Amino acid sequence: MQILENRALRGPNYFSRYQSIYMRLDIDDLEDRPSDKVPGIVDALRALIPTIYDHRCSVGEPGGFLQRVENGTYAGHMVEHVAIELQNLVGFSVGYGKTVDSYDRGIYDVVYRYRDEATGLAAGEAAVDIVRRLYDGQPVDLQPHIDHLKEVRDANALGPSTGSIVNAAKARNIPWNNLTAGTSYTQLGHGKN
Repeated sequence: MQILENRALRGPNYFSRYQSIYMRLDIDDLEDRPSDKVPGIVDALRALIPTIYDHRCSVGEPGGFLQRVENGTYAGHMVEHVAIELQNLVGFSVGYGKTVDSYDRGIYDVVYRYRDEATGLAAGEAAVDIVRRLYDGQPVDLQPHIDHLKEVRDANALGPSTGSIVNAAKARNIPWNNLTAGTSYTQLGHGKN
């Protein structure tokens, strides 16, 4: 698999009203191998990330995503759910995602929510690696991915005073944007007034 584009959409966008990560993903040879053609992938995914059972997906009930994997879904859809759950595992509560066929063979638009931009982008990259390994039947060590995401999360966390200001802005529906990675320079509003 190859990531063709990976960027943050910072507000309502074509795919969602939420801030989202947009990934254009080429699944290459996996276009011909939906998940139901990969023996043991459901059990491997469940064993690797037990909390992914909570993903309802379009089925609408816990375990719905795993049902989709068992019945056959594409690698891009799996990347979406793994990226969401990786963010949940490092403390960011997110749940929305969508994967759309681009009508170019093997190319998918993967969109999922994020709370921290850098962590969301890194979660997508980690998810691509994890899903590829699951498809290839290779062992996956989740802990290095989690450790890396925690480092990214901590490097981009706001300081205590800036965090309080941002929380107050959120409570008043004032948009905000961290202007520089690793510091607390934050823009409130869009500069209209």
